[in-house]
This record gives sequence, C-alpha cells and structure tokens, in this order.
Amino acid sequence: MCNLLKVIKFNEEYFENGQVVVVTKENGEVNVGSVLLLDYDGGIVTSNHCLVLDTSEKFHHERAYIDFKEIANVQRVKK
Repeated sequence: MCNLLKVIKFNEEYFENGQVVVVTKENGEVNVGSVLLLDYDGGIVTSNHCLVLDTSEKFHHERAYIDFKEIANVQRVKK
C-alpha cells in the first residue's frame, strides 16, 4: 500500500507540506516558513495562484501569502 505525498513544484523542485523553505520575492523581501498545502482541518490553502507559508515559530497562527508571480527563488532550509 502506498501513501501519495501532496507536493508543489517550483523551479523543477518538489516541496512537501511542512517542509521549511526560504522564499525570496522579486522585490528582495525574504520569507522563511514551512510550506502549508493543507489547512489543519484538511482544506487546501496553497493554490495555483498563492503559496502559503506557516511563519510562526510555536503556535502556527502566522501565515504569509505569496503570489507565485512575485517569487524569484525558493530554497530548502538545511537542518
């Protein structure tokens, strides 16, 4: 039995739900957070238009909504 991962693709790389990334926007702004594909009740939050990052450090209440057109680069954070 297999479990399918829910992922997004950017610059030929795949990013999983919960994976910590650094997003650099075209205007130079940098956002660090974990990729949020599904909300905590199972609803989809990241769409074809907007990448959602969980930017909070503890309680998962802060989110960054980034238009895909604004993204210059996405990189994984190495542990």
